[in-house]
Amino acid sequence: MANLLPEDVGILVDAIGQQRQTTQSIKEPAESEKNLLHQYASYNTLFTLSALTPEEMRFPALFMQNAPHDIIARSAGIGNPKTSNSGPPAGNAGDRIYTDYGGNTPPPLNDREIASIKRARSILDQGRDIYFENVDIKSIHGYNPDRRTAAVTQIKMRLTEPAGISILEKFKAAAYNCGYRDHIDAPYLLTMQFRGFDEKGQALAVDTVTSKRYIPIKISRMHINLTNAGVTYDIEAVSWNEMAYMNRFMNTRTPIGGLDGKTLRTFVESLVLELNKMTEKEAEAGFFTKGIQDRYQISMDPMFADQPLQMDENKKSTNTTEMRPYDEQGKIGEENTRSFDYGSNAGSIATGTSVLKILEEAMTNLKPIQSVVSDWYKKTLNTIRQRNNNKTVTEKDFAALDDSQFYVTWFKIRSLVEIDTANFDNITKQHRKIVTYHIDPYRLHVFKLYRPGISLGAASEVAVKRIYDYIFTGKNTDILNLDINYKIAFYQTRLLGLNPNQRNFPDAQGNVVNTISGLGDQIDDFQPIRSYPSGSRSAGSGVFGGENKLETDLFMDALTNPEADMTRVTMKILGDPAWIGVSQYMSFQRQGVGNILVGQNQSVVATNATKTNFDADKAYSEKYQCFNVDTTDPVVRLRFRMPTDLNNTTGLYELGNTESAVFSGLYEVWRVDTSFDRGQFTQTLHMGRFNNQSDTKQTKVKESRISIDLDDIIKMFDFDTSKYNPEME
Repeated sequence: MANLLPEDVGILVDAIGQQRQTTQSIKEPAESEKNLLHQYASYNTLFTLSALTPEEMRFPALFMQNAPHDIIARSAGIGNPKTSNSGPPAGNAGDRIYTDYGGNTPPPLNDREIASIKRARSILDQGRDIYFENVDIKSIHGYNPDRRTAAVTQIKMRLTEPAGISILEKFKAAAYNCGYRDHIDAPYLLTMQFRGFDEKGQALAVDTVTSKRYIPIKISRMHINLTNAGVTYDIEAVSWNEMAYMNRFMNTRTPIGGLDGKTLRTFVESLVLELNKMTEKEAEAGFFTKGIQDRYQISMDPMFADQPLQMDENKKSTNTTEMRPYDEQGKIGEENTRSFDYGSNAGSIATGTSVLKILEEAMTNLKPIQSVVSDWYKKTLNTIRQRNNNKTVTEKDFAALDDSQFYVTWFKIRSLVEIDTANFDNITKQHRKIVTYHIDPYRLHVFKLYRPGISLGAASEVAVKRIYDYIFTGKNTDILNLDINYKIAFYQTRLLGLNPNQRNFPDAQGNVVNTISGLGDQIDDFQPIRSYPSGSRSAGSGVFGGENKLETDLFMDALTNPEADMTRVTMKILGDPAWIGVSQYMSFQRQGVGNILVGQNQSVVATNATKTNFDADKAYSEKYQCFNVDTTDPVVRLRFRMPTDLNNTTGLYELGNTESAVFSGLYEVWRVDTSFDRGQFTQTLHMGRFNNQSDTKQTKVKESRISIDLDDIIKMFDFDTSKYNPEME
């Protein structure tokens, strides 16, 4: 940046919204696509609820390529349930070989279990029809206040059975056919397929790739209502790849210490070791069967593994863990106290601390993550200069940015729970679980980094895959209802611990000039961003010192509170399969190269673990025609026009060619509520408008050269991270 020319800075400022002389009509990007269901004159959504084997859970391509088996319920009637195993189970060796975890045979069953399984299988083989009435899916794929860096999915289904009450037996038999004695924690598959007709009543050819969606689920709750019209089942479920976020897995049950805070890799290794010591001690105390207790693993993308943690050198502590083992008669034995005295600069973890919170704090202590908050604009400018062979940057260069250059690398935490079907714990009455948390890169849109005085003039040229036109545009084909929540008292807070002059910016001669904050002009005339000092932020876990990452913490607070955005929109649309992703419900796969074995527990930390790549390397999957919301911030454009007045002569609204409502613009979609209710498919998109969009009329800047004093430009840049004021929520 030492070779940054004064004219470059002047052009940069011109490009970020200070020049608004030339306006053009809104131009729809060629990349925008339409809802694939618009091709049908009428359509149905066909649902199937079936079982999954451990092999299918490890390799999701298997259930995507093959027909469902062990079918429990289906919209159009079950017909052949396609049971994967029939006949009564044997008592010792079982009637099938479990291929999971080395092909071990299932644990022996007693006579009562054998009779129960035989009865359940006979009912499943009959294929009794159970129908879907409605399915509701609440998917919070973006950062959120509930889990912050992890997704939240809630699925509700209402099923009806006209004769009999068979669903409990079906769940049990389907699970056992796939290798699970504990049918409550067994995985099941919710499949949906869209089928329809054209205007002439002819069935359209089915594209099985784009017309199907798959969600592996775990049943969490069920209510059975028996009436004179039959039986109604109200079922609640979660996406399987979020099972590890349940409290029984996610929260620590003892204090933990002895953590190595040198690099993310060493920190994760020591954390995994301590988590597995926790379950070992619980097994010794009699809460698990010793040797088959649950096991933890944590993996990460290689780009993060060897990054040093930015630690507070004064953050050192010791930790004492107490466990009271129980003997066979249930009496409390002598206290078994372990004492950790370590030289690491990581602190101790208190009982009840979320593993997600610990990993989040570790990630925000990495230099590459911290640098995103302040350096994104410099990296963008350098990219343009390198592409232009270090020539002067113009507005045209910013308009030529491709989609990938509007994103920065952040992180997201995914999870996986594998069931060891070869080991059944007679104490917990469950199979042993292998719980894995994985840290993945996440592409965050740079518009989330906007602060007072910072924007990109090319914002109106960003390519999007969905454009929604509303009232008075004459182009609305999707929107059913739209509500706008605008907070006029909105402002961003800044921590008092931050020095407002701490950021440095080199001028053309390489001299360092202190950045002065708060002096930039407003970019958006009608939705201005303001800031104000504050002394509060979200509480930490106590593992790390916090003074070296105040900016990053404040930015995380802003990211994880999307409901506090200045402009929030709730938009109900006709159902669009693009908002039901494929990769977002799939678990990642560990690769066998570069695994790290930790201590005697042989706890695997696979730093190169990846999720199965279902065309998820882009913001939008062309193969499956859906947004990859688990890897990239989804962005849409909302447009609508408002009349200036009613013409008393013609009786018509007066609409100018360039009239546009002030709330039109680019929006981030952070939550999607999907509803299938008696044949009607609708969705509600929860969106937040990006700040500092340079022109509400979609101004397209023209190329020009202007001369602006460098010192004045320097004053415009405010890099102190801010968050939304919780008092304004």
